[in-house]
Amino acid sequence: MTDVEQLLHTLCGDILADVDPLTQYARLTDAQAVYTELVSAIRTRRGAALRAMADAGMSYDQIARATGLGGKQRVSQLIAPAG
Repeated sequence: MTDVEQLLHTLCGDILADVDPLTQYARLTDAQAVYTELVSAIRTRRGAALRAMADAGMSYDQIARATGLGGKQRVSQLIAPAG
């Protein structure tokens, strides 16, 4: 089982066990909306962490190297939504 499948079963096991496909579909749709917002919140927090590194004096190049992001453009893309 992959990490994603394991997490899916941990977070949505009760939904996946529902025997009524219509109910399962509706509940999975609701869960997907919540998890979409969670991904957005995680992305914003990642950007905030990068912003904190920049505010502490690290250049975008240094941040990219330290985090493995590849380049300062990617750092800039992640920081932008964080404000």
